Amino acid sequence: GALRGRFRLRMQTPLSQRSDAEIYLATGISTAPTAGYTSFTDQFRGKNISFARAYFNYYFGDKANPKTPSLIFGKMLNPFWRGELGGFASEIFWDNDVNPEGIAGRLPISTSKDFSLTNTTGFFTLTLPPKFFLTGLTTDTYQIGTQFKADSGIFHGAFSYYVFDNLNSGLLVPEVTPG
Repeated sequence: GALRGRFRLRMQTPLSQRSDAEIYLATGISTAPTAGYTSFTDQFRGKNISFARAYFNYYFGDKANPKTPSLIFGKMLNPFWRGELGGFASEIFWDNDVNPEGIAGRLPISTSKDFSLTNTTGFFTLTLPPKFFLTGLTTDTYQIGTQFKADSGIFHGAFSYYVFDNLNSGLLVPEVTPG
């Protein structure tokens, strides 16, 4: 077998009473998300190190208060609740290792001792192959999502609505030069 490894470096810091930022560097971030390990048997070639996450979070009040709305910009953790409680995790939105890029906001609507209702909304850009490799109609692709999450004791639930725009943005034909 091949000698392989995966390296990660996460740096998170408060910038003020109302903001914080994170930079998370990782090896193995590539166009092949199932091959996350770096191989040490490739003839001394350089290794890729990329931003797995890099974001800025702003709070409109005390960060420790669960009633405080917030905005997050950059390449972030998935901001939507996916049902992780009890060993069940839904991948209807994104897998655990996908960090969307864009902007998201969290707005606590109602918070009390026994019940809370929170709205999370996000706008994310999705990456297409570079357009110079393709011929035909291509446009930018993005996603908008909103989620209302309710918590009451041990019961948790959410209603989510996601829109993917220009996901099928036309004819994407690889450009081939005869030769």
